[in-house]
Order: sequence, then structure tokens, then C-alpha cells
Amino acid sequence: MMQRNFCIYLILLLTKQLAFASDLDEYTEREKNEIELYRQLFLRLNTIIKANIEMKGEILDVKDELKTIDEKLNTTSSTQCCSGVTKYDPFLDEQFQNFGDGWITIQRRLNGIENFDRPWADYKNGFGDSSLEFFIGLEKLYALTLVKPCELLIVLKDFDKNTRYAHYDTFRLGSESENYLLKELGRYSGTAGDSLGYHKGAQFSTLDRDNDAHASLHCAEKFGGGWWYQACHESNLNGHYVKSDHERSFASGIHWKTFRPNWYSLKFSQIMVRPK
Repeated sequence: MMQRNFCIYLILLLTKQLAFASDLDEYTEREKNEIELYRQLFLRLNTIIKANIEMKGEILDVKDELKTIDEKLNTTSSTQCCSGVTKYDPFLDEQFQNFGDGWITIQRRLNGIENFDRPWADYKNGFGDSSLEFFIGLEKLYALTLVKPCELLIVLKDFDKNTRYAHYDTFRLGSESENYLLKELGRYSGTAGDSLGYHKGAQFSTLDRDNDAHASLHCAEKFGGGWWYQACHESNLNGHYVKSDHERSFASGIHWKTFRPNWYSLKFSQIMVRPK
């Protein structure tokens, strides 16, 4: 406000000086020089004011663009890479519809039709049929959790028709240069027990990329699938699919330790994220 008043004062002062300068012959040489200085000052001031107005306009334009981008992110981030769970999901029980809309399914296991013993490139880019069994891809999942803070919901079913879930209020991955480490995993709630908390801070490992914390064992090679193995795991929802609870394979199946013991492979899993 002070700068603005000063500018107005200078303009009025210069106008007054110029009004008396209609006949420069009446002024001394010193007065002529002062008037010329006022004129130069006015021109500079006018340039500054004009540039300031243009800059304010550009700032407003940028603000409008940022607002538009943010609105687009809010409306498209949940659908830009895959289909989300809206009001109804045929694979989920009615109780899970109470979690609301906007969930993005990033993984599903239900019948063993898809092979999850895959190399790094497949887990990076994604594979499978999003209407059946699939994995969205680590790069898409990283980008999604980078755009907005996300929460995580995991639904599990065993062969005895028991259904459990695990919810985490924060979920975020690192980039590929960080081997898609499980960077953030928030507070747990649910009925399945917390079998993912052990894996917080772990890097992702696959058959051809050993990033686990075990000193001598390649966990992904030993237990199958790609996962955030530590040394080695309390959960692995990308393990081998076992078609009944009568087949035993210690900790190499679809595993969630706090729901069913190590030898048990689950019938169904679905992992979902939702931007907050």
C-alpha cells in the first residue's frame, strides 16, 4: 500500500511539473535538468507498474492452471490406471461395500489361472486380466501413491468360507531406484491381523531380483512370487496358488500369517488402494 501511494505521489508531482513546463525557455538550465529527470523517472515507473500488472496477471493464470490440474487429479487419479471398486464389486461381500467408493483394485487372486512367479519387468509393468486375476504393476502403483496420500484395504478368504480384512490408513511406495520399497504403512485396523507391518521398509523382490534382507536366502526364489520380503515374510499374497486346503506347502502359498498358519494357502485375496 505504501509503495502504491508513493507511485501515485510521484505521478501527480511529475504531472504538476510538466504542466509548468509548457515553455521551457522560462526555466533555468538546472530546472530543465530536474524536469528531464522527472520525465525519465515517470517512464521507468510506468514500465515497472505495467510489468507488475502483467506479472500479477500471469500469477493469476498460473493459480487457475494449478487449480484445474488439482481438480483433474481429484477426479481422475482413481481411474487413470485401472478400474476401481465403486458401489458394487462382484468379488467382495456386502460388508466391504461399507468402506465406500473410490477404491482401486491393484491385485486379485481367486482361482490360480494367472502365474504370479514372474520376473521384475512383469511386476513393474503389471500383468493379468483386471476382471479376474492380475497385478496392476509397481510403476503405476508408485505413481498413484505419489500423486495423493493413499489408504490400503486387503480382503482375504480361506477355503472354509471365512473372510477377513486388513486396513491401513496410509500406504506409499518408493520409486524403482529404491526398488519400490514399502516406504509408508500406517495404522492397522481390521479382522485379519497385521501381517504386513513386518514388511514396512522392505524393498520389493522377484525371482530375478533379490532385494530381501536375508543374509543367505533368496526369499522370492524360495517362496515364490514377488513381494516386499524381509528375511523372509509374514505375508505374501503373490505366492503360489494352491487349489484346496488339503495341499500343503510351507509359506509358499498365498500367505497371511495372522489369519491362517504358515502351511495354509488362502483361496482369495484382493488388494485395494484409495486416494485420500
